[in-house]
Amino acid sequence: MKNKKILAMLLTLAMIAGSIPAQVFAEEIADYGDQEVPVETEETVEETQGDSTQETDPEEDPDDPAAEEADGSAETELTEETEAEAEDSADLYGDLNTQGSIMYEDVYYDDVANETVKAFRECKQYILLSSLGNDESVTLTNGNWYICDRNVTFNERVVIAGTVSIILINNYKLTCKDGINVGEYSTLNIYGEPRNLEETWGTLYAETNLKEYATIGGASEEPAGEINIYSGIVHAISFAGQGAAIGGGMGEYDETNGKGAPKAVNIYGGEVTAENNNTGAGIGGGKYAYISWDDGINIYGGNVKATANHGAGIGSGQEATGNNGSINIYGGTVTATGQNGGAGIGGGVKGSNGEIYICGGTVKAIGVLSQSSGAGIGSGHEAPQKGDIYIEGGFVYAVSDQGAGIGAGCSAGCEGTVGIDGGVVLACSTEGGAGIGGGKNGAGAQVTIGGGAVQAISRIYDASEESAFDKWSEYATSAYAGAHEMGDDAAYLFIELFAFIYDCSSDYNVCGAGIGGGFEANGNDVVITGGIVSASASFMANNSARPIGRGGGEIDEDEVSDGNLEIGDERCVMRVAGTLKEPVEYMNRVKACREEACVEIAPCNNTDFYKCERVDDESHKYICSYCGEILDTEQHVFDDHNNCTRCGEGATQLRIMYITQDLQGNRQYEYSSAYLNEDYTIRSCGSGPNGKVFIGWHLGDPNGDPGKMYYPEETIKLKDSRVYGFEAVYCKPVNTYYIDENGTRQGTVAMAIDSDVPGLTEGWYVLESDLDIKGLNISGYSMRGKVKLILPDDTEFVMGPLKKLCTNDSEQSLIIYGQTKSNGKLSVGELSGYSYTQYGGITDFSVVNLKGTTLIGGGEFTCDRITAGLFGQNGGSFLSDTFNGQGTAYVRGGKFTCDSLTTDMGLYIWGGNTDISSISYSGILPISLSWTDMSDSIRFGDIAADCSLMIADGKTFTDGAKTVTGELTGSDIAGKTLIPYDGLGVRLVGHRVSLEGDIGVWFYMDLDSSIAGSESAFMRFTVPEGDKTTTKDVFVKDVKNNTETIGGRTYYMFKCNVAAKDMGAPIKAQIIDGSRKGIEYSYSVSDYAAYLIEHASDKEEYAKAVPLVRAMLNYGAYAQRYFGITENVIDADPEAIASVTAADINKPYQGGVLPSGVTFAGASLSMKGELTMSLYLKSDATLRFACGDMTVDRSEGSGYQVARLRDIPAALIGEDYTIDITSDDGSVTGSVTYNPLTYCYNVLSAESGTYGSDLENVCKALYVYYGEVLNY
Repeated sequence: MKNKKILAMLLTLAMIAGSIPAQVFAEEIADYGDQEVPVETEETVEETQGDSTQETDPEEDPDDPAAEEADGSAETELTEETEAEAEDSADLYGDLNTQGSIMYEDVYYDDVANETVKAFRECKQYILLSSLGNDESVTLTNGNWYICDRNVTFNERVVIAGTVSIILINNYKLTCKDGINVGEYSTLNIYGEPRNLEETWGTLYAETNLKEYATIGGASEEPAGEINIYSGIVHAISFAGQGAAIGGGMGEYDETNGKGAPKAVNIYGGEVTAENNNTGAGIGGGKYAYISWDDGINIYGGNVKATANHGAGIGSGQEATGNNGSINIYGGTVTATGQNGGAGIGGGVKGSNGEIYICGGTVKAIGVLSQSSGAGIGSGHEAPQKGDIYIEGGFVYAVSDQGAGIGAGCSAGCEGTVGIDGGVVLACSTEGGAGIGGGKNGAGAQVTIGGGAVQAISRIYDASEESAFDKWSEYATSAYAGAHEMGDDAAYLFIELFAFIYDCSSDYNVCGAGIGGGFEANGNDVVITGGIVSASASFMANNSARPIGRGGGEIDEDEVSDGNLEIGDERCVMRVAGTLKEPVEYMNRVKACREEACVEIAPCNNTDFYKCERVDDESHKYICSYCGEILDTEQHVFDDHNNCTRCGEGATQLRIMYITQDLQGNRQYEYSSAYLNEDYTIRSCGSGPNGKVFIGWHLGDPNGDPGKMYYPEETIKLKDSRVYGFEAVYCKPVNTYYIDENGTRQGTVAMAIDSDVPGLTEGWYVLESDLDIKGLNISGYSMRGKVKLILPDDTEFVMGPLKKLCTNDSEQSLIIYGQTKSNGKLSVGELSGYSYTQYGGITDFSVVNLKGTTLIGGGEFTCDRITAGLFGQNGGSFLSDTFNGQGTAYVRGGKFTCDSLTTDMGLYIWGGNTDISSISYSGILPISLSWTDMSDSIRFGDIAADCSLMIADGKTFTDGAKTVTGELTGSDIAGKTLIPYDGLGVRLVGHRVSLEGDIGVWFYMDLDSSIAGSESAFMRFTVPEGDKTTTKDVFVKDVKNNTETIGGRTYYMFKCNVAAKDMGAPIKAQIIDGSRKGIEYSYSVSDYAAYLIEHASDKEEYAKAVPLVRAMLNYGAYAQRYFGITENVIDADPEAIASVTAADINKPYQGGVLPSGVTFAGASLSMKGELTMSLYLKSDATLRFACGDMTVDRSEGSGYQVARLRDIPAALIGEDYTIDITSDDGSVTGSVTYNPLTYCYNVLSAESGTYGSDLENVCKALYVYYGEVLNY
C-alpha cells in the first residue's frame, strides 16, 4: 500500500512539474460510427515496434535535457519529507487514475477544406474532479487532464495553473460558483464526451459575483490566458459584470495596456452561453479591456450565445478605447446581443471595434433594447467603427435600433471599411442608423461589395421578434443557395426576402440610409461590383434618406454629401416595391440609388432594351440601356438623307424618347426619330396611372434649368443635336376651394402636385400636403400657359434656394390663391416669367424677374430682389430688399416695404402703407401721391432733394408738424412719414372689441390738437338696432382721460356698445365739430372677432381670447335667431351649447324679505338692447326701489310696479342683486333678491317647448358666454 502511495505521489509530482506531456495521455482514434472502435494502447504500440528503440514522439530530441525530463527519466530521491509532501499533494490535486481510458470529442478546423472536423480521442490518465473536495480553493495544474464523472460543485474560485484540460462526462454537471481563473500564461481546454441521442452533454456551469473578475478567464487588471472550447456545454454568467463572462477581467482606463484582455478565446464546437449583466463583454474583454492582439476571438463551430449589458455580446467591454484585436467567425451558429450601448459583435459603449471577419456559419448580431445602442456588428455607442469588417460567407443578420446594422454605433461614424464578397447578409437599423454605415448622427463607411446577397435597410423593424428572425432565416436559406449561382432564381428569392422585410416594416421619418450615413449624417464612398444588393430607406415622401448615400433629416446644404457611388459593369439598378421591380436607365443608375425608396443592384440579363451609339464613321454599337454593356457592333445603315437609321450618324437625325406610365405606374419607354431643324409633331398620350390624368409633356433641359412643358400634337423644331426625352406628367384631380380676389370662397377641381411633377401646364393646381423638393435632383418647375396655384391652409411648398419657377411661354402667368387662413407657404429660389399675381398665401423668393405684369392683391409676398415690368398693388403685403422697376408701378392699397427702389418709369402711390428706405427715381413725370383711407401712410427715407413729387386729387397730407399738398420736392418729405389730412386732422388708427364683459367696439383715433382741445367736437356713432339705427354722441372732452400712448403718440379711445343681436351689423363712426365733418368709418364686432380668430397664432393674447370671442359670437348668433335678424347673420355653433342644462346653471330663485302687502310677481331678462333685468311687484302703496350704487329705473303698467337694472355686463350676470323696497309714507320696508341667471335657469327648467327653442338656445349661449368671460 505504501508503494502504491509512493507511485501515486511520483505520478502526481511528475504531472505538476510537467514531466509527462499531455499528449501521452490522449491518442486520436478513427470515427467508426456505430462499429466497435479499436483502441491502440501503449502496449500494442510496443508490440508492433518489436525491439525498436524509436521514441513515440518523432519530434522529440533525445539529447534535449528538457526532453529527457519530459520523458520521466530524471531521478527523484524519495525521503520521508518528500513522501509527506507528495501525500499532501495527492490530497489537494487528486489521485491520478490509470484504471480505464475516457473518450472525448475533439474538434479542429481544416484550413484547406474551410470546415470543422470532429474526432474522437482517448484520455488514458486523468484526475477525477470529484476527488478534489469543494470547501477550499482548487488549483488545476499544468499538463493534467481532469474528468467530471459526476455532479461536482466548487464553492471557491477554481484556478487554472498552466495548460489544463477538462472532459465533461455526459449527463453530469460541473458547477463553479465563483468562476474559473485562467491567468495570463495558462490555457484551459474544455471537451465533452461523445454522446448518443439519449444523452446530454456534460455541462460546465460557472458564475461569479466578483465585480472585476471574468467568470471564466482573467482576474482584475490582469490579462487572461487562452480558453479553448471543443465540445460539451459551457454556461458562464457574470452577475456583477465588470469582467467578461468568458474572457478578460476588468482592465484599467488606459488605451495602451492589455490588462483585462484575453490572449485568445477559441470555440470549435459545443454549446456555449455567456451572459454578462453589467459592463464587461459576454465573450471578450472586461470593462476598459479590449481584445488581445495575440489571437483574438475565433469561432469555428458550435452553438454560441453571448449577451452583455453595456459591453459587446462578443468583443470588448465598456469604454475599451484601445485598438481591439480581431474577431473571426468561420462557422457555427452565433447569436450575440449587446444591450444599452454595446454592439452585438464588436465594441462596448464608447468602444471601437477591431477587425471582424466572417466566412461561414449563421450569425445573428443585435445591438438594441435601448435609446443609445451599439451597432449590430461594429462599434459601440459614441465610438467610431475603426476596424475593418469583412464578410465572405455564411448567413449574417445584423440589426440595431439607433446604431447601424453593420458599422458604427449610435452617435458615431465610420473610420474603417466594410467589405462583403459572399454570403447572405441582412443589415438593418430600426431608428435612425444606416443599414450598413454610420449610426444615428454618424457618417457612413467606405463600403465595397463584390459578391453575396446583401440587404441593407433603415426602417422600423421589430428586431426582438424571434419568429421574424426564424422566418427571415427560411427566406435567406433559399436565397443563399440561389445566390451562389447568381442566376434569376437568386434574384427572385431576393425580392421575396425584401417583400418579407416590407411587411415587417413601417414608415418612420427618423431614418438613415440603407448604405451610407445615419440620420442627419453624410454618406461615404460605395463600390458595388458583384453579388445582389438591395438597399432601402424610409418610404415616406418627405424623407431625404437615400438607399445609398446620406441619411435623412436636416444637413447643412454646404456640407451635405452622398459620397461617391461606383457600380460595376454589367450590373443594373432596379426600383423595387414589394415583389415589383423595374430597371432604370444606365445613365440614371446612381440617381436612382439617391432618389428611390428601395433599389436592387444585380447582374443584368436584359437583351430587349438598348441604345445605339456611333463608334466611328463606319460603324455603331448597341449598348444595354440598363447596365451599359456593349451588346453588338455593326456597320451604319444610311437612308435617303444620308443618315444612319440606327444611330443617327450624319448629325441631322435626332433620337426621340417618350417616357410614360401604365395603369399600375410602371414606366414605359418608346423611341422615334426626327431630323434637325425640321418640323416635328409631339405625340399624344393615353390614360394615366392610379386615377391620375395626363397634363402635358416635360422636356428636360441639359443645362440644368427646369426644362419646358409641351402639349400633345404641338409642332416644334428641334434645333439641338441631342437625345430628346419627353416625359409624361400626370396629376390627380381633387375637389378643393380658394379665396378669390374679392375675398369670396370659391370651389374648383384642381390637380394635386407632388414630387413626381416637374412641370405645370394651364389650369388649376393645389398642394394636398407639405411638399419639400429642395433635396430632389430637379431644378424646379417649368410652367406653360395660365397656371393657378392654390396654397392650402397650414401647408408648405419648399423648393429651396437653388430651385426655379420659370416659363417657356410669353403669355404665361402664375396666379397664387390662398384659403381661409391664407397661411399656406411657397418658398422658391428664383421666379422668372412673364406675369405674376398673388391673392393669398405666403410666398418667399430669392430672385424675381418678370417681364410682364406683377399684381399683389392679397397675401404676403417676400423676395430679396425683384425686377418687374408693370407693377400694381391693391392689397396684401409686399416686402423686398431691392426693387428694380422696368415699367410703371402703382400702389393703391396693402403694405409696400422696400429697402431700395430704382425706376425711371412712373411711380404712383395712391393708398396703403408705403415705406421705402432709399429711392432713386429718374422718371419724366413727378412721383404721384394720394390717399384713399385715413389709415394710409407714406415714408421715403433717402430721396434726392430735387426729386419732383405731386399730391394728386387735391388731397392733403400731414407729417405731424405741418400739412403738405400740391407740388413737393424730396427735401420736403425726406425721412418723414406722411399721413392723410381730412381737414379736421383726425384719422382712425385701429379698433379692438371690448372683452370686459360688455359687447362693443373701441375706436382708436389720432386727433389734431385743435380737435383734441375743442369743447364742441364729438364722435357720432350710428348704431344698428334691429332693422333701424340710432345715434350716440361721445364728446372729445369726455374722453381726454381715456387715451393710450403707442410709439410716443397719444391716441383717443371712443367706445360704442351694441346689443348681442347687432354684433354682425356695422357701427359707423364720424368726428364732427360744428359744420366740419371727418371721414365716416365703419366696423362691426364680428369683423374684429373674425380677424382675431384668424390671427390667433400671431400673438399669445389673441390665442387666449379666442374661446371668449367664439362664445360671444355664438351668443350673438342665437340672439339674432331669437329676434328674427336676417341681415349680417352670424353662423351659430350648436355643439358649443348642446350640453348646457338647468342643472349646470343651478340658480333657482332664493326669495326675499317682502313686507306685508307687497307681492313679487316675477322677473324678465331683456336681451334686445343692453342686458336688462326687470322685477315685477304688486302693492297698494307707491313703492320706491334702490340697489346700492346702481341706478334702478321705476315704471308702472298693467297693475305692476317695475324695478329695472339696465346694462348689466356679462361678467356680472351670475351675481345676486338685492332691490331694497320702501314706500313714500314709510309704511313699507323690505327687499327682494334675484339673479339674472335665475331667469335662464327657469327657462331651461320648464317643460320642453314652454318657451320655445330659440329662447332656450339664447339662454344657453348667454350662460356659456358668461363662463368664458370669467375664464378670461
